[in-house]
Amino acid sequence: MLPGMAKRLNDQVARRLTAIREVEGLTPLQAAKRLGVSKPRWQNWERGDNLPLEDVAVRICEEFHVTLDWLFRGIPDGLTVSRSIQLLAAVERVPALGASPPAIGKASRQPIVTPTK
Repeated sequence: MLPGMAKRLNDQVARRLTAIREVEGLTPLQAAKRLGVSKPRWQNWERGDNLPLEDVAVRICEEFHVTLDWLFRGIPDGLTVSRSIQLLAAVERVPALGASPPAIGKASRQPIVTPTK
């Protein structure tokens, strides 16, 4: 696999893992414990530093009710419609790795909102 393709795959899997965790309402530590891996390992996957090995990817799919096709390729075949909708919405909320945070204020023409107490 070419380096650029590998990085893109890592980034896509990272976003999907983050989406899974958020849909499940888990912290990185809770997700790692549920899967039986260390928190740093889970965080490495979410940062796109590396990919889970094949046996771990299978465990992720079993534990979090997703498919390998969805985890690695984004193909929702085999997921229930409701699960597919949940995950798609969650992935769209996860910023792409390396993306700049959205601009706020005058430059983006968005009002700056100060929370009230």
